[in-house]
Amino acid sequence: MLVLDNHPRLGELPLFKEVLRAAISEVPLQSNLFVSCRHAPPPLLARQRAIGSLAVIDWEEMRL
Repeated sequence: MLVLDNHPRLGELPLFKEVLRAAISEVPLQSNLFVSCRHAPPPLLARQRAIGSLAVIDWEEMRL
C-alpha cells in the first residue's frame, strides 16, 4: 500500500515525480498497487488512468 498524504505538496519536491514513476514501473504485472490519498491522483498518474490500469474510487463511491 502506498499512502500519499498531501501529494500536491509532495509534487513540489525535487525528484518526487521520478521516484514515484520508478516505483510504479517496478510493480509486477500480476500485482496490484493501492494508493490512498485525499485528493485526485496527481497528473503523473494520468497515463495509468487513461489505459485503465488505475482505478479511482472517490468519496461518493466510498460512502456506498
